[in-house]
Amino acid sequence: MLYSVQTTKKERKKFPLLIRLMGFNHRQEQVIRPNGLSLYQWFYCAKGKGEIIIDGVCSVISKDSGFLLYPHIPHSYRGLTDDWTVHIIGFEGPICGKMLSMLGMYYSGIYHFADSDIFLEHVQNLFFIKDRKIKNKNIIYSKECYSFLIDISSQITPGKTGIHVEENSLASSIISYLENNFDHDFSLDELSKEINRSKEYICTLFKKTTGKTIIQQLIEIRIIHARILLLQYPEKYVTDIALECGFSSISYFGKKFKQVTGCSPDRYRKEHL
Repeated sequence: MLYSVQTTKKERKKFPLLIRLMGFNHRQEQVIRPNGLSLYQWFYCAKGKGEIIIDGVCSVISKDSGFLLYPHIPHSYRGLTDDWTVHIIGFEGPICGKMLSMLGMYYSGIYHFADSDIFLEHVQNLFFIKDRKIKNKNIIYSKECYSFLIDISSQITPGKTGIHVEENSLASSIISYLENNFDHDFSLDELSKEINRSKEYICTLFKKTTGKTIIQQLIEIRIIHARILLLQYPEKYVTDIALECGFSSISYFGKKFKQVTGCSPDRYRKEHL
C-alpha cells in the first residue's frame, strides 16, 4: 500500500517537518531516478531482497536493513527476489538536513536496524492517522515524523560501502524523459530526437541495460502514478485518472493495470482505502 500526502504551500512554510509519502508492505517495483526526488525517503526491507544503486554505488538490501535517500540524489532500486516488500516514509521540511546530521544519518546509503519492529510501528501509526477523520492532520503527521527520526536514530548503524558500478547515462536520460512526459502521448520518434540517437539504437540499448522495453517502462511509470491518484482522490472517476496518467483508452488502462498489480483499478482502490 502506497499513499501520497498532499500539502499546501502555507503548510510547507509553517511546519519544520512534513510527511509526504508512506508505504506499508509495498511490493516494490523497479525504480530508476537519474535526478532523484525532492523528498527525503526512508525505506525498510520487510521481506525478500533488493538491490539499491545510490550515486553509482550498488548495495544489497535484505531483512533488518533499509536505506535512506537524500533529495536529488541519483538512485535506482529493484527486487532481487519476487517478494521484495518494503515500508516507506517520505518527508520534507527546512530542518530535515540538520536534524538528520545531528542524529547520525549523514548521507544517503544503507543502514542496519537493531530493532526490526521500530520502523513498522511508525508506519502503522501514520496509516492509523491517515484513516482518522480529524482536522489539522498534518500537525499530527509532523509530530509522528519527528518521533520516527528520534526513535530510529538509536537503532541504526551504517552498512558497508557497496560496489561501484557504471550505470548507462543514456538509459537514465530516457527514464528521466519518460518521468517528465508520462501524462501525454508521444512517439519513439520524438524521444529519439530528444535523446539525439536513432530509434533503433535507443530501443536496443534500453532493453539491454534495463531488461525492459521503453514502452514497458513507460506503462510501469504511468501505473505507479495511477495507483497513487486512485488512493489520493477516491472521488475521481477511474476514467479521469487514466487520462491524467497518459492512457487514452480506459480498457487498455484496465488491462495494463491488472497485469502490473494483479487486480482492476476499482478493486485496487477498494482494497487499499
